[in-house]
Amino acid sequence: MLIDRQIKQYRALNKWFQSPLGLFAAHEFLVNLEHESDYSRGETLLQLGNCGDNIWLKKFNHVHKWIASPFYIANKVHIECALHQLPLDRNSVDCIIVPLTLEPFANSFSLIDEIDRVLNPMGFVILLSINPWSLWGGAMKTGLLHCYSDQKVKMRTPFNLNRIFLQRGYRQYSLSNFCYIPPVNNSSLIKKFTFLDEIGKMLWPFPSGFYCYIAQKYQVIEPVLKLNPAESPIKDYQAPLQPVIFSSQSAGLYPSDKIQNNIDY
Repeated sequence: MLIDRQIKQYRALNKWFQSPLGLFAAHEFLVNLEHESDYSRGETLLQLGNCGDNIWLKKFNHVHKWIASPFYIANKVHIECALHQLPLDRNSVDCIIVPLTLEPFANSFSLIDEIDRVLNPMGFVILLSINPWSLWGGAMKTGLLHCYSDQKVKMRTPFNLNRIFLQRGYRQYSLSNFCYIPPVNNSSLIKKFTFLDEIGKMLWPFPSGFYCYIAQKYQVIEPVLKLNPAESPIKDYQAPLQPVIFSSQSAGLYPSDKIQNNIDY
């Protein structure tokens, strides 16, 4: 995806997270991510795309927390770049968060391949995505949900996403579904519909609006075949002392002497 289109799409996404419906979705992300803790600590965390106030980041205990975005925001964005061309070394990040960032890449796997490149072995990738079979997915398809600058996005099911990561050597760590209210952009209506979050888990006839898919990167361990030279030269081997073998010739005795000695004895 071209950088100009990325800027338009993710500017619109950042603006949407500041709307009443976007603020509610951010709070749902926060609540959903606080149940697990194995992936919430490490050295370096990277989030792809800036999404409003990013309130869910406070749940992570990583030493470094970076946000990569195609456009710059003071005091928020740390890496300004195309999201499928990150200026980071291979195997340099412990955890990557993808909050509604994958959808604008449609059928392209360039973002997923870039995530695989920079993520450390045994690292975690967290994808927060819209369920295409939910009311939120239907609103996105019909143009009623304005998360992006246009509707040229592709929503993936958890099954499809898991298959893609399995092909790259990942294993599903967890999968959770959340948010059962209709996508209405009105604060008062959102408050009235909040009871559906609890009832929807048991009775709501439609799937949840979002799902959180977490996968862990596995990599085959191979032996290092590089030979390291010895720091100091090896000393010459010296054979230990051998036991002395007594023989008659070494004692100066000859066969005739041995016979004479035997006779005298």
